[in-house]
Amino acid sequence: MPAYQTGETLNGYDGLAWFYNKYWTREAPDIFERVLDRIFLSEMPARGEILDLCCGTGQVAARLSQRKYKVTGLDNSESMLSFARINAPDADFTIGDARYFKFDKQFDGVMSLFDSLNHMLTSEDLLDCFKSVRSVLKKGGMFVFDLNDEETFDEGWELGFSAVEDDNVCIMKPSYDQSTGRVKYDITTFFMMAGIWIRNDVSVYEQCYYSEDVVNLLYEANFKNIQILNGSRDLSFEAFRGRLFFIAS
Repeated sequence: MPAYQTGETLNGYDGLAWFYNKYWTREAPDIFERVLDRIFLSEMPARGEILDLCCGTGQVAARLSQRKYKVTGLDNSESMLSFARINAPDADFTIGDARYFKFDKQFDGVMSLFDSLNHMLTSEDLLDCFKSVRSVLKKGGMFVFDLNDEETFDEGWELGFSAVEDDNVCIMKPSYDQSTGRVKYDITTFFMMAGIWIRNDVSVYEQCYYSEDVVNLLYEANFKNIQILNGSRDLSFEAFRGRLFFIAS
């Protein structure tokens, strides 16, 4: 659920928001909430202020709002945010760029989930994002995010994704350029409106980052304490095999 993309992928998720909201967040919010309970929420004060960076359609924000956390969501897709405001009516949402953002308050914690930060296509973009996060965290605040790891990029893109329903279809074909460490997703969706099939084509990208490079960028952004957890090996969530969780403060 990226809050930043470049070139042809700028706001690429606008055209996918309805499908993303309906299909791609069916089971993941439950697992993410369980992970957050283990590595993040235990460090948050009751009714603490949390920034959901690249919040997408707001399913995780909704769960935290129901638990009385004060959640602010930021994303650059207005279509994604339109669903988020419905899904999480007690949270606040704002449109913005995950590289450059400011708020008139600071947060006890910042989270960015669903490999959103893999959509930062250069290390400079990722560093700018980390600096912005650092600037809005309270002293002692925690930043948690996940990235697809190198193994996922090297081995995980042979298969695509498809879903066919009576009134909508989605076909996603990924391709990986090992020389640049970049995945391109070509996504075609169809949905029926008033008996007519409407087609939408978008391309979005993810960039592979080596964990040691991410750690160095976090240090450069003035984070001092950094931990990396493997989603399946360290957290015992097989659904998160090939996903690393970074915890920084």
